[in-house]
Amino acid sequence: MNQSNGHLPLTDAISNFKLNHSSILLEYCQLASKECLSTSDEDRMSEILELAESDGVLDFWLNEADHFLAHELNLTNKESIYKFENQLANLREHLEHQLIENEKLDLFEELRHHLKHASQELQEHLKNRGFDPGPIDGILGPRTHSALIAFQQANQLIPNGLPDAVTREALGLK
Repeated sequence: MNQSNGHLPLTDAISNFKLNHSSILLEYCQLASKECLSTSDEDRMSEILELAESDGVLDFWLNEADHFLAHELNLTNKESIYKFENQLANLREHLEHQLIENEKLDLFEELRHHLKHASQELQEHLKNRGFDPGPIDGILGPRTHSALIAFQQANQLIPNGLPDAVTREALGLK
């Protein structure tokens, strides 16, 4: 590091760029110059753009590459700009789709957690009333099913093996 101004010497800065950014910049240029991106290309482009959000140097060089590519690929005429805007719209749509898919996964995980907790609670209540559900693991397996039927029969409920509202109420569950 240069003692006088606190910056890397130019040769070190160039070496640092080559090590950290040149392959990503090259890949970005290859993707950006395609007329149409496949789903995997869109995913990779999204990854690169996310990297650039947290890396100012990479962001700068990607913008420079965009400017260069616009001139080299003659993207400054209206028809080419329209194609480019369509590509951007498709990329945005893909990113929105990914966000929706991630939200669905989060919702699924939340539901799975809730169901496991409710199943464990059911197993605990069965065990506390003398009906062996097997391990308290949140899995409604054959032992839990048998314990549930035995509880329903002992309490004059329909022995269907399902934790329906009547059975849950008889167990003291909400």
